[in-house]
Amino acid sequence: MGKSHTNDKPGMAWGFSGHHDPTASCTHVLEQLAPALEGHTPTFALLFASGYKPNALDALAGRLGSALGIDTIAGMSSTGIIGGRTTVEDRPGISVLVGSFPGVQARALAAPSHAVPVDDGDDLESWAQSLIRPHEKHRATILFADPTSLAVSRLIPELFTAGQDKTMLGALASTSQPDKKKGEPALMFAGQGVQRGGLVGLTLAGAIKIDTLLAQGCRPVGPTMVVTRSRRNLICELGGRSAIEAVQTVAKSFSNDERLLLAGGLYIGIAVDEYRQRFGRGDFIIRKIIGGHGASGSIAIDEPVRPGRTVQVHLLDPTLAQNDLGLLLDAQKLHKPPAGALILSDAARGKSMFEDHWSDAAAVARAFDVTRSGEDAAKGGYEIAGLGGPIPAAGCFSSGQIAPIGKTCRIHGSCSAIALFRGVDSEAGVSTPKT
Repeated sequence: MGKSHTNDKPGMAWGFSGHHDPTASCTHVLEQLAPALEGHTPTFALLFASGYKPNALDALAGRLGSALGIDTIAGMSSTGIIGGRTTVEDRPGISVLVGSFPGVQARALAAPSHAVPVDDGDDLESWAQSLIRPHEKHRATILFADPTSLAVSRLIPELFTAGQDKTMLGALASTSQPDKKKGEPALMFAGQGVQRGGLVGLTLAGAIKIDTLLAQGCRPVGPTMVVTRSRRNLICELGGRSAIEAVQTVAKSFSNDERLLLAGGLYIGIAVDEYRQRFGRGDFIIRKIIGGHGASGSIAIDEPVRPGRTVQVHLLDPTLAQNDLGLLLDAQKLHKPPAGALILSDAARGKSMFEDHWSDAAAVARAFDVTRSGEDAAKGGYEIAGLGGPIPAAGCFSSGQIAPIGKTCRIHGSCSAIALFRGVDSEAGVSTPKT
């Protein structure tokens, strides 16, 4: 879908508005983008909306695309949006991140749920190749998917392979949103149109470099265990014992501090490489325990798991979440500043976890700017972003994060997946900061 776009000026811009009317919000966002773009046609735009009725958003991507002069747009509706240092949850709002890079070709992609192969095999491989359509200059794929209409856990590794194992980042639409009925597909922005459910995204090729950060906010507790019996997303036995009994045994060993973290729920970390002797940060894919069946002793997680996988119980830890992201951002300070950032935070990493003391958005802004942000201004239905720092940043909250881990790409939970965009001198191969 769409065509390639090239530009002569590197950089990014962001817009954010919390007007109760999506049309007014779109106008407000375009007013913010205009000075930064200075009349240049951008390469791509990432669009996020929250708190509006789905029908009210049908024309949003078209209105934005017509004003910007592009159809390389991707995004989705969400429970909350991020813009600069500001986050809005369960309230109306629109957030947009626009990229303008010389020598970069962007292409919008879209796959309705009915067009995705149901079974694995040659059909799925061919479908992934036809969707990504990579070539020698392919650099990255950004994806947004609806988990209520797709079996996304089996699609992501196939799409990653189709993309020649290059950078892939994205998010899953939240399964519960304001004005969204249970089980109803999320609204996905694809080009200048919308679709209910399925998968949308962008491919980027040419002179661009995207560094991905995956901040995992969970603390491992108890011993590692081997899944000895499972069925799809049900873990029936761990180490030959019923899964519920094994998890309960771990829970009984919690310290007082660990018991305080139980309010955030229990998680299962699935080892990326089950043959490792020791496990540390980044060695687990975090998935939430979503239920249990007392009669059978099984527990359910939000991803299929096969027998033989090594797992460990995890707890959501706000302090660890802050420190983990801080360390990753500190490492990025050794490089030239990025042109902008896409922030895709788990819905659990909002005010329910950090209250008003901290957010992933604030951490990104502070990493590249020592200026402290003021209080967000709200007047007449408009929510104006506070200080955004030296780099444009936008994104949304999600029910799962698509990000690289090890030598593959998987869906994660309770994490923050961040893309830092940098322009590249195609001849010298050197990153260039925003001008």
